[in-house]
Amino acid sequence: MRKEKIIKVEKINAKIALNTLTFSRVIGGILMLPIYFTYGALTASITAGILTITDFIDGKVARGLKIQTMLGSILDGISDKCLGIICLLILSLNNPAFMFPIAMELGISAINYIAYKNEITNKSRELGRLKAWPLGIGIFLGLLSLDVPGLQAFLSTIGVNIPSLSSLTNYLNNSILATIKNVPINTIQNYIIKTIVAFQALALADYTINVIKEKKMKKQEQSLEYERKPIPTIAHDLLDTNFYLENKDKPLKLVLMRKKVK
Repeated sequence: MRKEKIIKVEKINAKIALNTLTFSRVIGGILMLPIYFTYGALTASITAGILTITDFIDGKVARGLKIQTMLGSILDGISDKCLGIICLLILSLNNPAFMFPIAMELGISAINYIAYKNEITNKSRELGRLKAWPLGIGIFLGLLSLDVPGLQAFLSTIGVNIPSLSSLTNYLNNSILATIKNVPINTIQNYIIKTIVAFQALALADYTINVIKEKKMKKQEQSLEYERKPIPTIAHDLLDTNFYLENKDKPLKLVLMRKKVK
């Protein structure tokens, strides 16, 4: 009995620790703007990288210990969106094209909200989880690309010397592709944006298709469970005050239906 109680306490403590770790991404996301403006892009990129790693740790540990919670799931979704959108906003200050990934993230959030309103399960989809990788890596590399000299100085400080790093960056930013197009673009960030948006588009399409499919199935199930009321019953209900008070917040379609008699 004592052993079971100890295990229960340990699981509660583990849940608190994991949910706190998840919530740290919300706090970290909110602090990303002051970190960027105070300490620069390099520090912001390292912070974003560490916070992104926690996203893969908390979920894996929770599943491994079988201590997943609804609170953890909600916090995970909020923290991911908060961190991702704020980091993309920082990148958009230097390259407005990063508004495209922000719009895609908001689109995915809108679809998930529609799913919630329609009582449809639309989270933890494979493409949604897969999208998190290029998004996290893209944000990290995008922030790093804003301060290549700072990155070089940091690497030199810890004993890593890459003298060709600036040359490589300059080459990519002034590549043949950019010359042909004759457009002043940051090629590194351009590749990052295209990759992120491509995976976001796949995730958004997957979520949307799932919502449409689930709505159809729900409608079919409802049609099997409910039937239209007879005309006299509808007439009575439309004129009955008690019926109105009890059903005024229901969709009109359901008001005109009744459960089938089995």
